Amino acid sequence: MALRRLSFVSILLGVQDSCSWRFVSILSFLITFLYFTRVRFSPNILVLVFTLWILYRSYISMPKQHPKNFNKLWIARKKSGLGQKSVARLLGYKSISPISEYETGTVLPSLSTAFKLAVVYNTPLADLYDSLHKQSVDEIASAQSKMPARTSVQNRYSKPL
Repeated sequence: MALRRLSFVSILLGVQDSCSWRFVSILSFLITFLYFTRVRFSPNILVLVFTLWILYRSYISMPKQHPKNFNKLWIARKKSGLGQKSVARLLGYKSISPISEYETGTVLPSLSTAFKLAVVYNTPLADLYDSLHKQSVDEIASAQSKMPARTSVQNRYSKPL
């Protein structure tokens, strides 16, 4: 009985992900509890269920924010004349999915993978991740400016701005 009610509620709400299933199971529990305790649906209960439904629908319709890490991997790959599949094979991946995620900026590669990409594309790592490198240089410069003058050292690895 409860399973039938759970599937009915999930169809009614249009379940999309695991978080949605948690919400549906809570709502189904509430409906089952009210049914077995013989509490009749009063207008207050219906308002509560309707409010939960509106909150749920607004939650699933919110756009998900994915941080983008801008890089020049795609440009470097095109300049080197390689395809995603060949880069994936060089790095030991079976699919092109990680390469695509690195290029779009949805995933940052590990340090060793980033160095491998720099070798594959024959491009310095600072050039591949130019915005990240500039952000790091700015953060270090800001921290150095707050330090006493005798401990502030010129960074020989930073590119001239």
